[in-house]
Amino acid sequence: MASPRQRMRADGTVAWQALFRVGKKQRSATFPDAAARDRWIKLVDNIGIEAAVEVLEATEDGGTNTVTLSEYALANIEERSGIGEGTRHRYKREIRRDWRKIGALPIDMVTERSVRQWLRDLERAGASAKTIRNKHGLLSSVLEHAVRDSSVDLSSNPCAHSQLRKDDVQEEMSFLTPDEFAVLLGCMPVQYHAFTAALFGTGMRFSEATAIQVGDYDSQSESLRISRAWKKVPGGWIVGPPKTKRGRRTVEMPDALVAYCEEARQSKAPSDLLFTTARGGRIKHSTFYPDVWVPAVRLANGLRGWPDRPAEWEPARGTMWHGLQPAEKSMKIGKPLRIHDARHTAASWMIASGATPQEVQYALGHESIQTTYDRYGHLMPGRGIKIKRAMSAALSAALPEIEA
Repeated sequence: MASPRQRMRADGTVAWQALFRVGKKQRSATFPDAAARDRWIKLVDNIGIEAAVEVLEATEDGGTNTVTLSEYALANIEERSGIGEGTRHRYKREIRRDWRKIGALPIDMVTERSVRQWLRDLERAGASAKTIRNKHGLLSSVLEHAVRDSSVDLSSNPCAHSQLRKDDVQEEMSFLTPDEFAVLLGCMPVQYHAFTAALFGTGMRFSEATAIQVGDYDSQSESLRISRAWKKVPGGWIVGPPKTKRGRRTVEMPDALVAYCEEARQSKAPSDLLFTTARGGRIKHSTFYPDVWVPAVRLANGLRGWPDRPAEWEPARGTMWHGLQPAEKSMKIGKPLRIHDARHTAASWMIASGATPQEVQYALGHESIQTTYDRYGHLMPGRGIKIKRAMSAALSAALPEIEA
């Protein structure tokens, strides 16, 4: 804590001071004006007295006339090209929310030590290793810009040698067999059969599938061109490019899905959405997940679809849920299921059919083949057998056979 004080000097001028305590020792610092003093006191509130005193002792003005890391970062993000408005908004929100302490430092006072302290704070707050890597990446990119900026006295990137944790448990994925998928589809309102089948049959992301237009479907080649996806921006949603550059791709439609697509595009213009709600509107995650996906998955697991309703409640005749019942005990899928697990299931079916990692990468729109290996490498058969054969051939000449 630091408190403001002002006193009159013998020459009649005002000494703008801040009183503070380090350990048991009372100290004071004098500033050129009230604004500089108040700004340093705010720095104390943000980063603590010890760190603020370091800034005070390392700079002539106590760091009060130097642009802070957060100020520099917000300006840097605003000036960046090549990012969407939704991403720009998300970066700014993250800077304001997560950089409270480190962001209050003068830009040229950010050190490896302050970065390590920031990383420890994120760990103590329970952030996952992946989240920390993403947040560290944003900080590092801002500081890299600052290093190249001649107006900033920063000779090297304090994030360059950060040691980041990599011990998170891999994302839990659920995969459906074709029979289990049939059970799920049987528990899904018929109005959403085409959309659900498209998610499982192509591996499209939800944001891609809901942005597909009628004109993206080629009935001659029975293929689907994926070139857009929904993006969240301040104030709503817009259609933009897919998540990655390789997200622009053409996928061959499974035979069983062609009839669904043909039916879905009837009486629609090329620019109309191919997959829509029961009322013809855009399928939104915020409503599809709780109102359609969750009840269908519950039914597929042999449970009532609407646990918050009275036990005797049944969907009214004429509604999309009428007649749909929980799966029988011998048929239920027996596992939790997220919408994104449809994409994982599609990958598992591709691999089981003998598709190469490169073919799976293309179908899913992964930017890097490493992503495909990291997520689905454990599903790829035969890799251990090939290694076993190679090692056996190498060792067989030297190792004697043991008689049974």
